[in-house]
Amino acid sequence: MADQELQYRVRRRGSGWHWEVLSNSELLQSGVEPTSAAARVAAFEYIHGRAAQDIEGQEFTDDDAARHEAVQVARNLAGNRTPSADERVIVTNAQGVVIHEEPVISE
Repeated sequence: MADQELQYRVRRRGSGWHWEVLSNSELLQSGVEPTSAAARVAAFEYIHGRAAQDIEGQEFTDDDAARHEAVQVARNLAGNRTPSADERVIVTNAQGVVIHEEPVISE
């Protein structure tokens, strides 16, 4: 799996958040979580240590809301395992410009 280009997506479905990890459009793993942050964490845990791109993204009311979500995801990731040294959640705006990078750091 090391040479695969991984992608993930998170979508609201009913009362839960459905996550999928894909490689070249092939579904590798999926699940359902109660919040969008928990769904991203579940996808990241499957991906662990490999770069992946969110292929659908999520819209927020403003940049601060997007940054807040990144902080929550990073904290959840750090709380569930030991992150790699350079692991981070990167937030881009609608134009693809990086507006925030949140490191995943164990507390």
